[in-house]
Amino acid sequence: MKNIVLFLLVLFVSGSVVNAQTAKQKAAPAKAKKEEKKKEDPALRAKENTEKVNSVCILQGDQSAKLNTLFTEFYTKHDALKKQKNILDKKVYNDRVKSLKNSKEQKLISILTAEQLRKWSLYKLNDKKGDKDGE
Repeated sequence: MKNIVLFLLVLFVSGSVVNAQTAKQKAAPAKAKKEEKKKEDPALRAKENTEKVNSVCILQGDQSAKLNTLFTEFYTKHDALKKQKNILDKKVYNDRVKSLKNSKEQKLISILTAEQLRKWSLYKLNDKKGDKDGE
C-alpha cells in the first residue's frame, strides 16, 4: 500500500513539473514576439530614446520634437540598411552604419546644449561601464 501511494505521489509531482515547463515554453515565444515587434517599430524606439534623453538632460522647448524626429529618421534608415546587410560587403555595411551614427551624433550635438551634451555623454559612458561589469 505504501509503495502504491509513493508511486502515485511521484507520478503526480512529475506530471506537475512537466506541465509547468510546457506552460513556460509556450509563454516564452509570445513574449519574445512582443519584444521583437516592439524593437521593430522605429517610432516607438525613437520615443523611448527621446524619453531617456529627457530623463537625463531635461529637454526644453522643441528639443523633444527635434530629437524624436532625429531618432525616427535614424532608426528608419538603420532598419533599411539592416535589410541590405546580406547583400552588401561587410566593410561597406559597417562604413554605412558608422556614417549613419556619426550623422546622428552631429545632429544630436546641434540640438542639445553644451550642458545637456555633457550630462548625456556622462550617462552613456556610465551605462557602457555598467554593461561591461555585467558581462
